[in-house]
Amino acid sequence: MRYFAFSISFLLLSTIGLSQQKTVVAGKIDNPVHFLTNVILEDASLQQQKPFFGGFFDENNVFKVEFDLEKPTLATIKHGDFQFSIYLEPGDSLYFSTNTNEYVAKLKFAGTETAALHNTFMFDYLIQFGEESGSTPIPKIQLLSPEAYKEYATELKDRKLKFLKKHKSKKKFSKEFRTYFIIETTYTYAEDMMEYPRLNAILNGSKEPAVLPKKYFKFFKKIKPNKDQYLTAPAFRSYLDRYLNFKVREKLPKNMLNDPQTRYKELALLANEYYEGDALYYQLASIFMDAAQRGRMNVLAAEIEAYFDMDTPNDYRLLIADTYQIAKGLKAGSTAPTFTLEDIEGNQVSLADLKGKVVYLDFWATWCGPCLKEIEPAKSLKHIFRNEEVVFLYITLDTNKDKWKSFVAEKNMTGLHLFANGAFNTKVAKAYNVTGVPSYFLIDKNGVIISSSPKRPSQPGVEEEISAALMKDFE
Repeated sequence: MRYFAFSISFLLLSTIGLSQQKTVVAGKIDNPVHFLTNVILEDASLQQQKPFFGGFFDENNVFKVEFDLEKPTLATIKHGDFQFSIYLEPGDSLYFSTNTNEYVAKLKFAGTETAALHNTFMFDYLIQFGEESGSTPIPKIQLLSPEAYKEYATELKDRKLKFLKKHKSKKKFSKEFRTYFIIETTYTYAEDMMEYPRLNAILNGSKEPAVLPKKYFKFFKKIKPNKDQYLTAPAFRSYLDRYLNFKVREKLPKNMLNDPQTRYKELALLANEYYEGDALYYQLASIFMDAAQRGRMNVLAAEIEAYFDMDTPNDYRLLIADTYQIAKGLKAGSTAPTFTLEDIEGNQVSLADLKGKVVYLDFWATWCGPCLKEIEPAKSLKHIFRNEEVVFLYITLDTNKDKWKSFVAEKNMTGLHLFANGAFNTKVAKAYNVTGVPSYFLIDKNGVIISSSPKRPSQPGVEEEISAALMKDFE
């Protein structure tokens, strides 16, 4: 195995124990702002918590992590507020050096030759393309006509692929890396082209998309979304989802798009129609997990049972099986999972303590944008039911208790506030199958679930749902 190194006085590659068996990531960060750096794997597992490995600095500000890696993947290096992406293949040993004060200017890579060259190329690419390195910048979508946008997006894609073709290190790149970059570029282009009509209309306040030139969607013919190895590329995984939603919008009347049961069933049907192999297994699992996050997994019972009859990979099968079992226990008429948590004054509060009252349960976090949008509507809702036997119960998935307390006080958020220490990995989050926030539940006076997806405070109909819950007798 060949090694690629730059001239640095602070480290010999041998001193960090580069491994030819495990995948190794090591680095030196001058002026560190924290004692830890995380390497987060951007895999296709669909787990709420992405696999990550934490490396502690030694006296030279050097950290090292090593782990088993089965397939090529992207990963994120995160230290304090700065982060950047790297590309890894099984057995890679990658080393980087940087400085928190000017990490872009100081970032350099070394290690096994292909690992260093792959990541140096990715960094060169980011510098070359800047804000155009990912999806199309919003101003281009908003301001360009369909003809001009098609020309721009196609030229940008071709320019990116030419950058790979002309790069000085191209011949030393692995076949897997070249495939990854081509797929990431191609599917970013395809998704941008597909989404342009809808986003252009939204950004310009139009009810209908602009008239498209003939053969605008001709690019679809070159897109073949059934290559299992393509799942390495985030753009490919994103395209799988966006394409199905594109087809659903084509197929369903507008008044049916907001009906969760119809929409989820149509998405699953179309996935079976357009995809196969690992692309199909991944996308169906993604649909099921999205439905679970919104408390709608039970509407896909038949589709999930059919999924278990397929030759699905074990990691997807186990994830869906576990999530589905929890979802079945959270359907209307089931006893709400019990819990005991600490409130904002430090007292222990159990769900059982609230029997005799209707509980409007809100899992949230101070960092969640959609959660924050519900704060003011919730105040109005609480005022309406201020003299009723209703508890507005908030369970935060924050990890910083002091910040949570200060935020609640600053925003004058009345109600009963509990702290679930451990975020999504807490027992209460797992018991209620919370994979995203906000997540709402409506529980009756007897501790029985009325709905695992009630209306949000800002949505029409929420008052009626709570009023109906109050009509049920306490036994």
